[in-house]
Amino acid sequence: MPWTHALDLNKATIKDQGANVPVTKAEKFISAELLGLIQLGDAVIREVRRLMPYGAANQKFDVKRSTETQPMTVLTQQAYQGHYSEAQHMAGAAVTYGAGTCQDQAAVAYLLLRERLPATRTACFAFSNYSSHCFATIGVPNTDAADQVVVVDSWPKYAQALLWQDHFCYPICGIYRQKPGVGHAGKLQRAQGKYASRNKYLDELGTLYMHFPPAKYNHKWGNRVGAQIIVYHNDLIRF
Repeated sequence: MPWTHALDLNKATIKDQGANVPVTKAEKFISAELLGLIQLGDAVIREVRRLMPYGAANQKFDVKRSTETQPMTVLTQQAYQGHYSEAQHMAGAAVTYGAGTCQDQAAVAYLLLRERLPATRTACFAFSNYSSHCFATIGVPNTDAADQVVVVDSWPKYAQALLWQDHFCYPICGIYRQKPGVGHAGKLQRAQGKYASRNKYLDELGTLYMHFPPAKYNHKWGNRVGAQIIVYHNDLIRF
């Protein structure tokens, strides 16, 4: 089953550890231009999930959902061993094996954003050591205004694109990579072609260690509040 996107969630409650948890909605008024970026971020989240159908081996609900999550995550991370801040290494392996933790998903989202954004917009591959988490953004967190940067983070179960000020990592993060958009496809395909095969580290070892530490996260919401959908809208466009 594909992951659930928060904005497709119509039920008033969700199951969380056996209990029915109410889901609230918060509405925020933003400009039409910013809303367009939010919608682009949501589209990229859906595309990351399509390309990585097995999810993340450090998320309990993904491991429970698929027996392929653990081995495919191991293959992804062994394929780029030693290149933990290199978006192309990560993304190329992640879309080959269809699984990966937050940094792998963020790398794929970062390349997709660069493909879809114009040169007037900046995409970032960001991280938070405080939260031990990675994500992609449109705009530069803590340089651009917090209510103008869009976080594109597919790792939580009920993910949605969020303003930086609404994301659970706010206000602490760093930047691995930041580059302008190129406005055309090809970056992710080239990354896959360049880094998809098992690299020299695996060739030298000659062994795949099919092990990933037991999943310790059950992180379902990307916002700072919890079981809440943030509905961004303006006078002319609403969803």
